[in-house]
Amino acid sequence: MMPAEVVVLIAGVIYKRCTLNDRGTKLRKAILSTCICFGTLPIAEVKADAEVGDVELGAYLSAECVTCHQTNAETDGIPQIVGLDPNAFVDAMLAYKTKQREHPIMQMMAGRLNDEEIAALAAYFNALE
Repeated sequence: MMPAEVVVLIAGVIYKRCTLNDRGTKLRKAILSTCICFGTLPIAEVKADAEVGDVELGAYLSAECVTCHQTNAETDGIPQIVGLDPNAFVDAMLAYKTKQREHPIMQMMAGRLNDEEIAALAAYFNALE
């Protein structure tokens, strides 16, 4: 059996044991825990696609990012993301998304993005100079 199939199988068992009001949270935790155990985190797929993300989609999605992260050299304490290595960008966004990095606003922003959107933003900001 492939690790992904094992993840689905274990997550399904945990899902069935959850009450109605906490299924989403417990299922996400079950999937993440199982992925960590088997070393099959979905992050690997995003890293592979980070350098080939859709730059046009990234440009479209970047409006909220550049509200705080300036595209010029002025940072005012906010990290510069223009020209950032795509894999570093993806790693940071996934750390916020999984709440491994502390910052409520970034956790919220990253939490709303899917893997394709994160890769697109990584490609877009890397393309800017």
